[in-house]
Order: sequence, then C-alpha cells, then structure tokens
Amino acid sequence: CYMHTFGITENYYVIVEQPLTVSIPAVLKSQIVNEPMISCLKWFGDKMTCIYLIDRQTGELRHTFHAEAFFFLHIINQYENDGHLVIDICCYKDPEMLNCMYIESMRKMQNNPDYARMFRGRPLRFVLPLNYPTKSKISNFLSWGCESSFDNFENLVTLKDMNASAYQLPDGIIFCKPELLCNLGCETPRICDKNLGLDYQYFYAISSDVDGDNPGTLIKVDIYNKTKLTWCENNVYPSE
Repeated sequence: CYMHTFGITENYYVIVEQPLTVSIPAVLKSQIVNEPMISCLKWFGDKMTCIYLIDRQTGELRHTFHAEAFFFLHIINQYENDGHLVIDICCYKDPEMLNCMYIESMRKMQNNPDYARMFRGRPLRFVLPLNYPTKSKISNFLSWGCESSFDNFENLVTLKDMNASAYQLPDGIIFCKPELLCNLGCETPRICDKNLGLDYQYFYAISSDVDGDNPGTLIKVDIYNKTKLTWCENNVYPSE
C-alpha cells in the first residue's frame, strides 16, 4: 500500500496500511511513458484499513487493528498510555483529494461543486487497546457496518476522557472507531518536537476546507479541552 508517514512510540513502530495500493508494473510503465505517480495507485474502498504495531526491539508484529477504510497522508502524533496506544491522523474518506492537486483541477476549482467535498478531511483519534482477550465472548453478532451492531459488545478502551472505542469481533478482529478531534479540515499538522511519541495537548495545522471563508486559516487544536483557535489574513495562504 501507499504510506506517506508512519509512527514511532516507546515500544512500537506504527504502520497504517490504508487500502490504496501501488502497482509495481504501473510504476515501471510510468517511468517509460512519463506518466504521473497517481496513475499507479488503486483504491479499494470495500477493504478495511489496518494498523500494525511492530516491536521496536525484535521487529515482530505484536498487534493488528482494523478500522473503516480511510485515506491519509499525515499522522499528527502517537503515544502509549496505560495499556493503550493512541494515534491521531488527518483522515479522508477516500483519496479523491489527490485528483484536486493537478494544476488543471485547481484552475477549475471554482466551477467544480465537488472540489471542496473531495478535500473534506478531519483529524481523528484512534485508541488501540494493547490488552484484550484472545477470543471473543460475543455470539449474537450483527452486521458490523451498522451503528447498532456494537451495542452488545464491550468497549475495550478504558482510558479516561476518550470517546474513541474498540471492539473485538467474533472472528477475533479488533475493530476501532475513532474520535473526532476537531470539526475542521486539518492538514500538514505540526506539534512541539519534544512531544513526539508522547502524550500532548496541542497540534497546529492548515485548514484544508477550501470552501471556507479563508482556506489559508491556521488552526491550533487543544485536545485536552476540546477547543480550537484559528487565525488568518486576507489573500494570504501559508505553506507547509
């Protein structure tokens, strides 16, 4: 799969495997006929995203978690806390936003009603429980795609002040449902460098909501207090 970034905590490498694949034959072809990299990518929206935790000491796969399909470029931060691993990611429902980055697409964005929708990403928090039973005790399982299907499942996330959840399905899969950190499109996120891999309170980002009053808005999100601050100037757009 295509992976733009990965995470590191005290004990784990965090690999997020989104269902966006890179075709090796297509890559070789693109080099010959001078096609863009995007022509080598294929999206499988009916597959789940997998999050793998690799032991930093041994290189062994220790844990595997699943979530609904999402596309991402940037991880905000990740850290371990009391038997859980928390990872915050700037997520999109699919990779359509990549098609918005062609110069021709940007020239026509004002006339494309779907342009803003394709850029509609949000920062999400996934909380991965590191201690869970090896077998599910739930037998009356409904379709996991429905919200009500988790009503009879035990939430494995026990951290305080976390709205994210994780459930063990009958086949043993740990399925994670994220928490929304901020209801604004956040991209190219940054944190204070000393907090990398540690619990942290703030992150900063550029708004990716291109249909906002000022698409170049800077955002500061306070994760602890569930608040945000924004700042912008007319006709100014910050770079990464």
